[in-house]
Amino acid sequence: MGNYCPLGALTWRKVQDKLKFDILKKMREHFIIPNDEVYDKLALQRVDKYWRHYKHELKKTFFQPEKKTQEQHYDPVPSGHTTNDWIKLVNHWFSEKGQKLSQIGKEPRSLQCQTHIMGANSYVNLQTDYEAEHGKPMGLIEAWERSHVRMDGSFVEGTVTQDFLLDAKAKVETLKLSAPSTSCAKDLEDEAFHDVLNGGKIPERPQGFGFGVKRSDVYGARGLVRKEGYGKGKMKFVEEDLEKRNEELSMKYNENNNLLKTVVTQFSEFLDVMRNGNALVQLIDAAQSTLAMAT
Repeated sequence: MGNYCPLGALTWRKVQDKLKFDILKKMREHFIIPNDEVYDKLALQRVDKYWRHYKHELKKTFFQPEKKTQEQHYDPVPSGHTTNDWIKLVNHWFSEKGQKLSQIGKEPRSLQCQTHIMGANSYVNLQTDYEAEHGKPMGLIEAWERSHVRMDGSFVEGTVTQDFLLDAKAKVETLKLSAPSTSCAKDLEDEAFHDVLNGGKIPERPQGFGFGVKRSDVYGARGLVRKEGYGKGKMKFVEEDLEKRNEELSMKYNENNNLLKTVVTQFSEFLDVMRNGNALVQLIDAAQSTLAMAT
């Protein structure tokens, strides 16, 4: 909606800080999010991603330069946005810079040879659900297969997913022969996955790890620490700490809710007897006690 993410701001950096603050405030009204700058940054990164996707959908729907002039694109204005913001976005689409950026975006999309079928679900959610169900982590090859192969076992037309999976599984067998002492099947699968996917090179943007994962998180010092298992205990501690805080907040909410009901009941009874002129000292004392508890 325009009151949070105006279309006239062509990049996320140009969205006013006050609006970003309003977004975080709105999110915290609906979800229990720890008060930490890290969570604020991740939340706004997610909003930025879907804001750009939303503008892409608007362009697919409304942008018809072969049928309409630039001025004819000014009307109608999409619901939830102002005319001024919509005109700014349309002018950007028709500008030389906007068309150049669009062409740059089309080129890498044309090179995509594999398409996942999970919709908005992420690889991380897929792997987390698998680990919760089976009690062990999911290898990247299996995660890729589940996210790129249809329920009937068929592959998306025009992709190389089938050949990729065959090459990755063959690479696993090769690694088993060259490193027979390696007991962890998942580590072999993950190594084979990256080797086949990236051709033995370190990619700028690792795939299969979910949103926000950088190259250094996988291939740098942090990645090595994680592979050795030193980061798991800390992550488990953070998860347990968040779960404990959520339980404490829920208990506090229930306590306050019950206390509010008690206050309403006590004062309802008190007003009834006051109206009849039969206020007892004991009832007044009870009302004072309840008010003190609420305070």
